[in-house]
Amino acid sequence: MPCPNTDPVAALDWLFSSLEKDLKESKMWPIRLMQHKHQDTLRNLLAKHSQLIEEKYFVLQQWKVQKDAGQSLDLAVLTGVIVDVASIRDAYLGDAAAAAGLSKPKGGKKRKSADDTSQDHRSKRPRLTPFISPHVLEATKEYDCRKPVTPTPLGELLLENYASGKNAMAREKQYPWLKGDYSFMLSSLQGDLKWVNHTYGSAVYTIPGAHPKRILHDMAHSQYLGTGKTLNGGALVVLCETGLWGNMQGPGKYDEKLQVALQEAHADFLAWKKQNKIACTQPRFTLARVNRRHRQMWPVLNSKAIAGKTISFFLTERAVAWANRPNATLLEKTLATCLWSYARMVSVMDSAKNIFTEAEAEQFQEHCFVHLQAYANLNVQGFKAKGKEPGRNCFVLLPKHHFLYHAGVDAKETRLNPKHFMLLSAESFVGYVGRIGRRTHRSSLTLRTIQKYLALMHLHVQRLERGEQS
Repeated sequence: MPCPNTDPVAALDWLFSSLEKDLKESKMWPIRLMQHKHQDTLRNLLAKHSQLIEEKYFVLQQWKVQKDAGQSLDLAVLTGVIVDVASIRDAYLGDAAAAAGLSKPKGGKKRKSADDTSQDHRSKRPRLTPFISPHVLEATKEYDCRKPVTPTPLGELLLENYASGKNAMAREKQYPWLKGDYSFMLSSLQGDLKWVNHTYGSAVYTIPGAHPKRILHDMAHSQYLGTGKTLNGGALVVLCETGLWGNMQGPGKYDEKLQVALQEAHADFLAWKKQNKIACTQPRFTLARVNRRHRQMWPVLNSKAIAGKTISFFLTERAVAWANRPNATLLEKTLATCLWSYARMVSVMDSAKNIFTEAEAEQFQEHCFVHLQAYANLNVQGFKAKGKEPGRNCFVLLPKHHFLYHAGVDAKETRLNPKHFMLLSAESFVGYVGRIGRRTHRSSLTLRTIQKYLALMHLHVQRLERGEQS
């Protein structure tokens, strides 16, 4: 936890908890290095440095007891212990890197002369950094976060300690990640983002009138690019496995048979688009695009938002016709119900105005809930399926399904149509501006783009006033 204020006693609490976390991490590194060829040497180094850190940790434990008892603390001695801990950790980094042989000089095999004491350490970057930032600088940086202009007493003592040469071990050590030595290292100058968010909160809620209720549901990313992908992928695989686009029950590998069925499905989709005069671009259905190479993979059809919406309507028409067969199974009927209710929910949303009527709001919520219940049932059937039964491991449940449930509840309460605050509108605006900007000379790009967009907006408003379709 970052230090909460400028009280040295509070700084001791923060250092105590932070060092306790470092100790747990240091004891885990021998396990992580079991496969390393220099594991014995590294484990010995870890044990030596962990023992030194534990000794300082014991001192801090005693000081914590004194602090809890209300006794006064010697801040200068406390600072010395902090500096010693940082030096021990820095020494560990250098020794571990050297012992493991992690650094190799770049270039040729030119040997240096005996009187050449300079070393280029830029090529010796260790990959083992269990304690990535010096403890003392993290304390100074986070401790002074609230008052960067006026250093705290602890920060002044730490900087004075480094400047006076007391940290001789750190100054004399040749660090493998720098060309020369240094007195101290300033890490993460940006500050602790988690601490800043926790302290100051989000800027959104500082706006007058802002409330979590005003954060609306984005159906474009949550459904068209979220649950719609899992629905289309699962439905496409189930219809293939049940034999709509060819028999998959014969001999052969599963991925090869599924790929043939997906090709037939894509050809059927192209013919359906042409028949209904729908303009939509969707690459061919493949195993990679459906994410289904074997029955243990959950299918998710990769597509754009509007293309995914169009595919949902195509699959709905095919699934309903397939489920009306006399010998249709429960899986096929449930799939048809799930797809049909989803398509009806989207149709209500598309056909309604900005504000739902009471009947439209009830229909939207009803179709939304039926879709979610049917989808959950398909998920259960997918878990129960064994072996080569259709629908195995299909229709994965996502947090966005719960999000859709809340969208249905809010639509009934507020009667706001989710279509009119979807991010499709924002992305459409970016597309319009981009197409205008590409046809504008760069010398007057900003001004001409705004002028042309306003001219198009004027023509759009005029068509609306005349009652024409825009």
